[in-house]
Amino acid sequence: MKHWSAAALIMLLGGCLPNEKPPPIAEGMEVSIANEEWPPRLAQRFPLGSSEAELVTTLSSQGFIIDQSKRTAKAEWSSGVCRNELDVVWQTDDVGQLVSVGGRYFPVCP
Repeated sequence: MKHWSAAALIMLLGGCLPNEKPPPIAEGMEVSIANEEWPPRLAQRFPLGSSEAELVTTLSSQGFIIDQSKRTAKAEWSSGVCRNELDVVWQTDDVGQLVSVGGRYFPVCP
């Protein structure tokens, strides 16, 4: 059996481990009321009529995984034994301007 060095194991698993902090757009959000805080925070940052491209670029740069075909984005981070997930969903008009933006927070604990 081969012995893995700690550095090699960290490099191997580094891409598999979730972030330990929420994305910048969610920093300071109170987890206990995140579902009440998250949609207004999205609406403030991405008001209706703003560009879908700006939303996608901003969320992607903050670590969200974008599914452009479904117009959804997801970010995950860990907090101890729990995993936290933020989802974003949006719709656009014919010229790529936002007509709706929403989202949910999901804590996942064993």
